[in-house]
Amino acid sequence: MGRVRCGYTLVELLVVVLIVFVAVGGLLLVLSEAGRNTWLTTQAQVDSQTEAQRVLDRISQDVRNASRAQVRCNAAAPQLEIGPNGNPAEIEYRCTGCTVGGGTGTLDRTVGGINPVRLGSRLGAFICSPIGANPAGGFLTVQVTSRGVARITAAGARNYDQALTASVFIQLP
Repeated sequence: MGRVRCGYTLVELLVVVLIVFVAVGGLLLVLSEAGRNTWLTTQAQVDSQTEAQRVLDRISQDVRNASRAQVRCNAAAPQLEIGPNGNPAEIEYRCTGCTVGGGTGTLDRTVGGINPVRLGSRLGAFICSPIGANPAGGFLTVQVTSRGVARITAAGARNYDQALTASVFIQLP
């Protein structure tokens, strides 16, 4: 009788190892790219939310220090003024280029009519409700939409909008 053959030849083993190596390498590449995309997306969302929250915190602080008669909201501008009626505003928030879904607006805070300070950029919307809408409640509602951009591929980017709304109670004079 002839000799019984057991096992695999070296060529067969090399082919199998090469196929397994390519499959595992491809799988690792796909998983690492998915992880990178998830990280970029999450970072853009966090940056967007942080910027919107920072803007709302600053506005809330100024509004809380004012009386209801001192706060004027011009939703058409969009603009928020804090100061005595009939006088120039002591503090003014003005959003330039804010359009819903645009994500290119900037919000400036001006104190005493000079030296505007940029509070936020990449804003899609800045909306405030007039105090007159709810005079008995004393609440001012401000909404800020900030846009985060995640560069996922060289060809394009994904936009992530974060809309945060704050209701600030204004004390009766």
